[in-house]
Amino acid sequence: MTSPQQLLEPIIRGMCNHPDSLEIQEDDSDDSTKLTLLPHTADYRIICGKQGRQIKALQFLAKALSDRSGNGKPMTLELRESFVGDMEEHRPFKPNPKFDPEACKALVQTFVNALFGRAVITHASFNRRRATLHVTIENEPDESAAVAAMGDVFYPYGYGQGCILKISTK
Repeated sequence: MTSPQQLLEPIIRGMCNHPDSLEIQEDDSDDSTKLTLLPHTADYRIICGKQGRQIKALQFLAKALSDRSGNGKPMTLELRESFVGDMEEHRPFKPNPKFDPEACKALVQTFVNALFGRAVITHASFNRRRATLHVTIENEPDESAAVAAMGDVFYPYGYGQGCILKISTK
């Protein structure tokens, strides 16, 4: 079974302009696991998001994934400044011709299955700039908070990969 950290790490690195500078420290105690993210200075605001939206969504998903993992230990996620590198100007969106839609779809499918148990991507459309994935969640009456958190996390991931990515339920 894939650990919550293994599921979150490629998404968080995909959000960053400097993924190699991202340091993830794991503090594993008997009763909980704490992940501390130490990104490049320019990536701090990307991971944090406007009004803390992305980091709150990542924290929500980390908790939900740890609850579903069955190891009985809650996971917390903390964002700290690493003071590595210099602040950079915001880069405008630029489509990436090398964006791999199938790899993105596989990453979302793995993440959704770990989070909800059984979910199916019923519709996927990709063009040069935009990707839309419609996810059907089986046996989950109201998971709107988790789907909203996934949207908050995967949008900057897609942006960092050069594609505007939208996840919704239909």
